[in-house]
Amino acid sequence: MEDSRTSDISKTTLDLVDLSTNENDASAPPAVDDDSLHPTGTRGFCVKEYEEQMQLLKKENFNLKLRLYFLEEKNPNIPEGAETLYKQNIDLKVEVDSLEKDVQEKQDLLCQASKALELLDVQKSNDLKHSQMKIDELNQKVESLEHEVSSLQDALSNANKPNLGNDTGYADFLGAIDNRDIELQRKMVEIRDVEKKFLEQISDMNVKVKELQDQKKVIEERASNLDYDNSEMKDKLSQVEATMTQQVGF
Repeated sequence: MEDSRTSDISKTTLDLVDLSTNENDASAPPAVDDDSLHPTGTRGFCVKEYEEQMQLLKKENFNLKLRLYFLEEKNPNIPEGAETLYKQNIDLKVEVDSLEKDVQEKQDLLCQASKALELLDVQKSNDLKHSQMKIDELNQKVESLEHEVSSLQDALSNANKPNLGNDTGYADFLGAIDNRDIELQRKMVEIRDVEKKFLEQISDMNVKVKELQDQKKVIEERASNLDYDNSEMKDKLSQVEATMTQQVGF
């Protein structure tokens, strides 16, 4: 009779838990037009808080369902003196399952961070190659211009003024050299700008890589701590179960 009553209470409580979850889902804030958003991003912050609360409620709901499940599996032959051990057993089981879930979530985050780091490395490599190609192309143009200017200067130094025909021809010759020299200087400035942007890109990419590496390290440490806690709780659970088995045959 007592078992039947306990089962009915547990079923009713489970229904209430499910109903509570549905009510939480139904209470989600309605869609808001973009024009009504606060300029300081207040709505985004509230939504973030709402999502965090929902995650917390889901976790509490999950733990509550676990407790009810373990209560339904309760051995009716357990004497009154073993109730404390039984409750401790349930608490440990719930905590172990919760820790296992947290560990899995952290491991998923760790995988995501690793993938993001790999993608960033690929992007960095591609950006460096693209920038280097631009620099090489400009260097080739500069070398070509330097060669042309050098040839013109050699021709000028070896040529005699009378051989140029007249003053107009000589002026055109000097003008050609000046134009080439101006173009050369312009290309040199362009190369310096590209090199500056190239170094800035490298610096930005290094900062992003460092940030991701730090995030990955934090996630790894948290996952390791959770894994350790999980193992410790399992050991405690085994000890309690062994004690209960010896005392009440549970």
